[in-house]
Amino acid sequence: MSKNRIVYVAELGKRAAGLAAVGLNRVFGNRAVGTLGILAYHRAVMPVPGLPKPTINVPPKQFREQLVGLLDRGFQVWPLRHALQHHARKQPIPPRTVVLTFDDAYESVYLNAWPILRELRLPATVFVSTAYLDDDRPFPFDPWGVAYEHEAPAETYRPLRSNQCREMAAGGLIELGVHTHTHQDFCGRPDAFQRDLQRSVDVLQSRFGVSEVTFAFPFGRRGREFPVGELEAAARRTTVLCGLTTEDVPVGPNCDPFRWGRFNVYDWDTRQTLAAKLEGWYGWAPKLYDWAACALHSFAGSRGVPNRGCRRVAFRKRRECGPVSSAPWSSR
Repeated sequence: MSKNRIVYVAELGKRAAGLAAVGLNRVFGNRAVGTLGILAYHRAVMPVPGLPKPTINVPPKQFREQLVGLLDRGFQVWPLRHALQHHARKQPIPPRTVVLTFDDAYESVYLNAWPILRELRLPATVFVSTAYLDDDRPFPFDPWGVAYEHEAPAETYRPLRSNQCREMAAGGLIELGVHTHTHQDFCGRPDAFQRDLQRSVDVLQSRFGVSEVTFAFPFGRRGREFPVGELEAAARRTTVLCGLTTEDVPVGPNCDPFRWGRFNVYDWDTRQTLAAKLEGWYGWAPKLYDWAACALHSFAGSRGVPNRGCRRVAFRKRRECGPVSSAPWSSR
């Protein structure tokens, strides 16, 4: 089985899990009462004719439809900082409250997502990988951008510009946070991670005047890409207010802000699938996806395709980068 075929099957699996979550939500209702839901977006561009679809991308039309769909279903959108303040004061979060976030800081957030957020008057947080601000090249961790830099329009892969960040922050709806300085995989290097994270905080404070800085871990799946203990402890030694992951679970009232999970949003997500995620019916899906992806990689390895996926997971486990979480959704 080719690598492209494995990716295709994995995407089908994610969609199937989303549809299954919708069915469960329709039959059994909201199982995440009293929790906060956080959505994680990345890129927001139209597909480029003649090129494969951009990765981690929700086109502007779908982005607007998703948000309007959630509002129509009774969800309200809070700024991340407001949710953190409520948590610190031990105040309950109102039902169907959601926070919007963007990782990496693609220029398309300014060009395509921000106008929609302004139209709908919805707040969001943009987590900036500060080393790449104002760069005309793709993020080095963006395989699609690197592969099609000379074929795709620059706005499909380019990082935000500093003046764009200032303009969005001045508008009152956008908060700026950090996503480390260089967005590296710091597994096994907590001291380097701490220095890199603090450097990103310093950039945000000096360049944009942000006094209290929020943070989202890059490679933020707990127990797979994300070593739970060492990097969390290192983040706490900096001045950031929180450390958001991409663990697919709602945030319970007793959850530590350095362990708050988020739901990645895809171009196939609808109001129904997002509601099912936010209402607690999707947490099982990534674990099943990891198992299936590992099985597919193992099969591919037996057919001569390099089995990088499972080796990567196993390697990180051997380096004791954190156990795979088995805690129930309500305790995270």
